[in-house]
Amino acid sequence: MAQELAVPLASQLYEMFGPSNEGSPGALSMPELMLGTVHRIALDNLRRIDFLQGVIQALELHGSYQIGVEFTRALREAVKQIQRQYKLPEIAGAGKRDVWLAWIDALIVFEGSLGRSGLLGCYWDVGDASDLPVLLLKGSTLSVLGENPAWMEAWLEAESATAAAQVESILYSEQGWGPGQQLIVEEGRPAWQLDVWPPRAAEDVVALVESLLHRMRYIPQPDAQEGYLAGAVGVVLEQTHGRIKRMLQQADVFRDITSYSWLPRVCMCICFCHYVEQQLQELHDNAQVMVTRLLEGQQQQDGNAHQEQRHQQQQHDLPNGNHAHPHHMHPQPHQQHNGGHAPDTSDGDQQQQWQRQENEQLSQAAAAKLRVLVSPISDFSTLRKEWVLKLGKAAAMGFMRLAVGYVSGRTWFKVTSESLPAMAAEGSLYSSGIVSGDLQPALAWLAALLHEMSNHLDKDCFRQAWGAAAAANH
Repeated sequence: MAQELAVPLASQLYEMFGPSNEGSPGALSMPELMLGTVHRIALDNLRRIDFLQGVIQALELHGSYQIGVEFTRALREAVKQIQRQYKLPEIAGAGKRDVWLAWIDALIVFEGSLGRSGLLGCYWDVGDASDLPVLLLKGSTLSVLGENPAWMEAWLEAESATAAAQVESILYSEQGWGPGQQLIVEEGRPAWQLDVWPPRAAEDVVALVESLLHRMRYIPQPDAQEGYLAGAVGVVLEQTHGRIKRMLQQADVFRDITSYSWLPRVCMCICFCHYVEQQLQELHDNAQVMVTRLLEGQQQQDGNAHQEQRHQQQQHDLPNGNHAHPHHMHPQPHQQHNGGHAPDTSDGDQQQQWQRQENEQLSQAAAAKLRVLVSPISDFSTLRKEWVLKLGKAAAMGFMRLAVGYVSGRTWFKVTSESLPAMAAEGSLYSSGIVSGDLQPALAWLAALLHEMSNHLDKDCFRQAWGAAAAANH
């Protein structure tokens, strides 16, 4: 019924928005015009045909049929047909990434607006398209791109190229290496007292990765999701890791990473790696929790279904079969055939089937995130640890160079070691002559270096660098 009501409107949509001539309502540069028009048509006509729902219910023909929802879906099918016949072939022919992304963004907004208006049967708060169930997105206007591998490949290539350009802009921006938002909030506290000390570029890269992972939800096919993650998220993290590694290698070439010109840069790169590593690990852990919960939920659902099946079998095995129960003697109204629609008794089974498919889709997406995040987490962790150790070793080597006279002369402290902490706290360690004159320059240099490191390294990295320096001196 709803499909028949939508036929004349669909014909008008084809006529108005099908051809993509520049300046016409169907121009490729104006996707919002067509999609906004369809949304308004669906809203306006929903009020006009709502009375038919009461007629359907009175005649007991409805089952789970909602005429307003089916009418909207019929209009959405018309949009999908326009995409197949006109828009997507023309966008592919134009070969412009910005056009692809403009249409994708418009379709995402369109799906969110339908859900937010209750036109798709979602009777909960829908903020945007990401709040829609996966199964609704599988039948969305975005799903049409998965019908042609060339369209999907063009979309993913546009996403990947745009993400690569964004991360390039972040990493090579002068502002990116200033204090991040977290540092602005923590203004006044030294770096070594904080768990993380990220530059703005690190926060921007993580925000970009999170937005790309969020966008993956709109890609309907699991294989395409894998390709998207590798081509967008994987490329962003690979580029980021390569850029930080090259910056650190430049410092290594000059072989003076403890100098006042190189030390802040090296510490900044180390903190960058630490922050990105922590945030990626959190995203990985969240995906792992989702996979585990979905698996446990599915196992519980399977167990409940098995129990129900056993119960039904036991009832069937009673004398006279199911006729031993009064409620089986006469079919209830909702158990009778209703004009070709599924009876209400199947609603529970259908709901379970939908939930299973939804869980499978979510589980596949979460597992894909796990696979794409494992390697970058390890890469950033390895780079951080490598350069924390190098920094500690450089501190130890610098100290040993300045203390060479003390080491070769074997000059000892003039008081017992038990007195040293108290004198150091009073600031009289050097002035009192307790420390050998040969050792004083080395200790002063090391104290200044550690003070500078404490201003640029977060808590864990500073502790590890100081530990590496102490270990190297032993």
